[in-house]
Amino acid sequence: MLVNNAGFGGYRPFVELEPSVADDLIAIHIRAVTRLTRAALPGMLRRGSGAIINVASLLALSGTIPPDPLPYRAVYAGAKAFLVTFSQALAGELRGTKIRIQVLLPGLVDTEYHAAVGRDPSKMPPMMKPADLVAASLAALDTGEITCIPALDEPALLERLGETQRAMLGSATKTTTAARYNPV
Repeated sequence: MLVNNAGFGGYRPFVELEPSVADDLIAIHIRAVTRLTRAALPGMLRRGSGAIINVASLLALSGTIPPDPLPYRAVYAGAKAFLVTFSQALAGELRGTKIRIQVLLPGLVDTEYHAAVGRDPSKMPPMMKPADLVAASLAALDTGEITCIPALDEPALLERLGETQRAMLGSATKTTTAARYNPV
């Protein structure tokens, strides 16, 4: 099993994000995950078993939400969104094999991460315990869930998101623009 869980937030407005920090975010959240997954996968396929869990974040789904109360996060959330799409697409490529792929999207988790990025954990909302997060991830892996949102009570929301994405992708085969883009 490979668990890709390295990362850091680099939370600040994009125009204040040093290019080197943006590069480090991309290197850790995207390049390292891609390379480690590519390195591990051939052996898993030869053995006929294995699992890869890519730890993303619910912030991967936060692009339309302003940075208040959420942190400034353009590069971080974009990198985590990469992990979602990468994992889901890879799971599709590996359908029919015994390799299990999961993308884990936790919310707030009670770790030292928050203090390390300058937040006061005592002033934050309640957080999930790491052991509960791991237990949910492994349970989801056992049942074949590709996208695991441990605190999501309504899995139908995730399915509706997938249905919406498939419907939007269906517009790729149209040869005309949507009516709203046509001059009157």
